[in-house]
Amino acid sequence: MKKIVFLILLLLIPNIILASEPTLLDYGEDTWKMIIDNDFEYGGTNIPPTKQIDSSAYVCWVLYESGYKEFATQVTTTGFINTNWQEKYGWEEITVDENEDVTSILKPGDILVRDNGDGGSSGHMNIIVSVDSGKVMAYDAGSRSNWQNSNGSPIDKTEFAKSDERKGKIIRIKSLNLNSTADKASCNNKGDFPKYNLTEEQLKYLAYICYRNKGTLESVAAEASLMANLFELKGNGYGSGAEGLYNYVKNSGWFSGAKEGNTTDNQDVISVVKTVLVDGKRTLPKYIDEMDDIIDLKSITVNDLKFLSKTNLNYPNNFVSYKTLVENQFGNSYYFYNLLNNTIYGYTNEDNKSNLGNDCYVYSLGSSNNKEKTTKNPTTSVLSLIGILVCFGGAILFYIFIDRKNYFKKIN
Repeated sequence: MKKIVFLILLLLIPNIILASEPTLLDYGEDTWKMIIDNDFEYGGTNIPPTKQIDSSAYVCWVLYESGYKEFATQVTTTGFINTNWQEKYGWEEITVDENEDVTSILKPGDILVRDNGDGGSSGHMNIIVSVDSGKVMAYDAGSRSNWQNSNGSPIDKTEFAKSDERKGKIIRIKSLNLNSTADKASCNNKGDFPKYNLTEEQLKYLAYICYRNKGTLESVAAEASLMANLFELKGNGYGSGAEGLYNYVKNSGWFSGAKEGNTTDNQDVISVVKTVLVDGKRTLPKYIDEMDDIIDLKSITVNDLKFLSKTNLNYPNNFVSYKTLVENQFGNSYYFYNLLNNTIYGYTNEDNKSNLGNDCYVYSLGSSNNKEKTTKNPTTSVLSLIGILVCFGGAILFYIFIDRKNYFKKIN
């Protein structure tokens, strides 16, 4: 029985860690840093805010980023006190009396609100980050000095938790209303695409650009598909056929490194680009004309909610094909089509989508080399490895603990 428990721990715990979803504190940290980075003033506001914030507006913004549309209009501290959140969303509520010390019952992620409930301006609230030996740290937008002097960290709000004269409540959210199910577009593995009779040097040049910008073979296929799409949609004046495509990529300014004129001899990359451009098997539909790395996004809008936080911009479930509106740091907006290796692909024109259709080829079938060679995000890989090692180590220690008599008998 002990060995069965041990095996279950080995199998399940790493998967649980790697599949974790954003928490309220993830959103809280992001919005706190945005307040600091954009030098907010103090004051009430609509959500998402632009240049000012107060304690209840901050909590509303965090809840909004967590997927609760209601908080697009600021709810005051009195509103938080007078609303039954248990009844409305299933959130746990714990009543707080005047001058009650709640440090022993607070948990990270709790919302602590105190207000006389008279509709005046005497209320205050924050989000608890940690409680350690009676010291309470929180994200608290009750004063401009709070974020100006925080260096991006939570601030000490022990006194507010310990001896405030106002009554209130603790609101504990056990699970978030995560914003969507990630419906992603897929290819139907067919399509009639133009075929470009590229010279060997042209092919090597385009392959270099694709691999330089993306680094995996599946992403190379998408980049090559985008090249052809953009040339056909926006390439007037660059010529026609293979020469026109080559000129467009080199001179349009759209592709990083295009002016350098470098080539590659990597046969895997060349083979993928040849399949897409010479054989006419694109992995993106003809109307796809935008692409951004996730780090270049400014905001996304999904289900009528406009999100700004990094947690939301990095959360795959917020990207719904044909529905999520993407705005990048360069002022361009477009609809999301698909996400591939931290790269967003999308389209700017609904008419093109209707007229050109959704035909495209699945990468594994559309390339002549079905064995993908990928490069993973090193930070994610390292963190994942650390998480797995910690889990395995914990499982081994647990096994030793439950079977300690036999274990120590053996080593003695």
